[in-house]
Amino acid sequence: MPESVNRWHAWFTSPAKPYLRTGELRAANSRPKIETQRKKTTFACREEYTVCVGFSLVFEHEYATHQTVDAETKESKEIRTPMKMFTLPSNNKFHFAYIQIPEHVGFKDDDNFDVRPSGVRSNQFSEVRAVIIEKHHLCPNGWGTARISQSWNPKNSQFSSPRYTSLVLNENTTLIEVERHPAQYVLLKQHLSPRPFEQQINAMYRIYDHRESFKDLWKMLLSGSFGHFHSLNLCGKLRQDLFQSFQERLSRFAQFNSRQQEAFRHLHELSGPFALIQGPPGTGKTYWLLRCLLPFLNENIETNTKHQILIATPTNDGVCRTAKDTHEACLGIFGHKGSRQVAVVRVQHLPGSDPKSSPFERDALEILNNMVFTEAVLNSGFSATPESHQRKAGSDVELTYAHWMLRLSGIVPEADRKPDNKYKSFRKSFEMFRNRTSLDRRRQVKLCGDIDTLLRTVLQMMADVIVCTPFTASHPTIVSAIKPAVVGIDEAAKFTEPEMWPILANYYPSSILMAGDHYQLRPTVTSSSQINPFVYQLHLSLFKRLINGGNASVMLEVQHRMHPDISKLVNRQFYHNKLTDHESTSNETASFLREFNKRRFGVETNLLFLDISCSEVEIENHSKKNRHHAAAAIALCKELLGLKRFSPKDIVILVPYEAQFRTYVKFLALEHRSDHSLDLDKLSVRKIDSFQGGESPIVIFDMTVTTHAGFLDDKTRLNVALSRAKNALYIVGNMIAMRSSIWSDEYQQRYAKLTQVLDHIEVAKLCVRDWKLGESAKKRFSTRGTIGRR
Repeated sequence: MPESVNRWHAWFTSPAKPYLRTGELRAANSRPKIETQRKKTTFACREEYTVCVGFSLVFEHEYATHQTVDAETKESKEIRTPMKMFTLPSNNKFHFAYIQIPEHVGFKDDDNFDVRPSGVRSNQFSEVRAVIIEKHHLCPNGWGTARISQSWNPKNSQFSSPRYTSLVLNENTTLIEVERHPAQYVLLKQHLSPRPFEQQINAMYRIYDHRESFKDLWKMLLSGSFGHFHSLNLCGKLRQDLFQSFQERLSRFAQFNSRQQEAFRHLHELSGPFALIQGPPGTGKTYWLLRCLLPFLNENIETNTKHQILIATPTNDGVCRTAKDTHEACLGIFGHKGSRQVAVVRVQHLPGSDPKSSPFERDALEILNNMVFTEAVLNSGFSATPESHQRKAGSDVELTYAHWMLRLSGIVPEADRKPDNKYKSFRKSFEMFRNRTSLDRRRQVKLCGDIDTLLRTVLQMMADVIVCTPFTASHPTIVSAIKPAVVGIDEAAKFTEPEMWPILANYYPSSILMAGDHYQLRPTVTSSSQINPFVYQLHLSLFKRLINGGNASVMLEVQHRMHPDISKLVNRQFYHNKLTDHESTSNETASFLREFNKRRFGVETNLLFLDISCSEVEIENHSKKNRHHAAAAIALCKELLGLKRFSPKDIVILVPYEAQFRTYVKFLALEHRSDHSLDLDKLSVRKIDSFQGGESPIVIFDMTVTTHAGFLDDKTRLNVALSRAKNALYIVGNMIAMRSSIWSDEYQQRYAKLTQVLDHIEVAKLCVRDWKLGESAKKRFSTRGTIGRR
């Protein structure tokens, strides 16, 4: 091996171990000192690939761990924040909570925290575990929803009850009752699980250890090319008579446009087991991905075979949406065909290891708590959205693995079958658990065994489609239980390459369809180049690396979301004018807003830049906020809501900074307290990075910054912000200040895309200057210091 390649061996614990493995990683103080490496698209050997991509993950994990640990105590940091505790009427022993999101802490689904009252020493209080779940529709801006898990005391074999004041929440509970329910200050201690990191490292070791079996995969990882793969017809594994007859039916149901049809035909002549589909905003990549897999499910119904499909998305919020969309697509085309219904199983909040390996500890408790919560939701009508809340169908949980386990065990009765006697003991133990009754050791062990059996049966025998995150997809129970014919990866450009390793290690050579858009948000990475010399490699998704490598791909080109005034900007600046607008984008609502803008601002358009010339940026905890922008945006919201045509759910305010997000939360709460008529507290304020895949009839994009463009130097973030609106996009900014700050050659290069966007707005005369904000709004929000001072 050439000397230039041998140097990579210095990163491993010995030349004989040129791989990554948990427990065999070279310590930070003994790693070679190197300058920050630029991202590579091809690699000379396995060692180079393993170092550049693998150690980008190692450094990232070490940084994330350091951020959550107190430097002096070496324990997880405790964060003080308000919490409101609630119960459900069908099970008042089971708690969940609204927790105010602390500064510098972003809540993600499945985040785990220990919770104890502020001011009480930990040895005087049995901590309870809070697990972040989907946000409930009554949960205010700036707060998250958490499920409070029962804590098990092994000394006396009993459950510890939370010592908090609770409010029973049901379908009649109002926002005012939630507001009045007292908050209690608690201390949160986050548990940063090492399991995702260990899972990715172990997956890479498996790919290395079985390198002969993965020979073609290694060629692809090193070269970034599909050139060595044999061509493959994805649908060739189906019975062709059934496939041909179903194609016509699918065409009528899906109503694919010409480019979506071309992408579907592309599946008949793949370069190996991989497919790359680029879906710009509004082109329906998820819609296409879910429907192109329906022929496999059709054969399941017609022949009683078992083609399983695994769909992975980056977030649990995406898992929820995708599972629901898949279920609705299956009902739309298949209905209830005899007794056979397509079983879509959404796997979320599943502990990171096999529950059988640690009887009645955290993992088993989490699954049981999930089942208790699911049963309570079904009986209570509690749900994450107002629409399903009103239906009382519990549709948010009907697709979860916990609900399928409840159905299989007979705890949730089914009309067409009696409860199976083999689960009689489980039903009794579950009832004891639900009622916080003490369980002896023998019953604990039996209960854990039953949980494992139920979960495996649901996944192996019942599930046709499993929807989850890549981390959950590599849970040992799932890997051993399912054998998917096809793996679909949605938002593939959002995954780091190491996040793809478990999928490749566990499911290759199953066909893997990757749908994403590398012109939208890249993978989320928290470490910087000063800390992580391979950080640029981590920013590069496998999806983008493969597309940039010239591999066969199809780009969907007909967009169904944005009004043409909006899409013209996005199309020209990000997609080289390749997109076309579907006729449905020019609709009655868009025409109404166009007329409103003509009357109010003197410009007949659905895209406006509202120039706030007096705006000023303030720094708060290393983040940025702009009160003048917030005042303008809220004043505009009040005008739009005052038209009596729109509700708060029709408007989304997008911001790039945490401090500006919190400014809106405070201002909207202040406005709502003085006037309840517009329901301003229901307005959705989102950070750009959390809204990819989302859309809204009206979007107000608050750029926040003035003299420096900050986060907006990332053109993928700018693309997402500009492409979420369906009928009207309002950009709030300071044109002159932003123009004057991009003056040097370095800045012009760094902010080239932002400059082009501003040029488009000015040339098209879409910038509104000196529009009247209203004196009351100016006075209300202009005061520095305490907000809402009277």
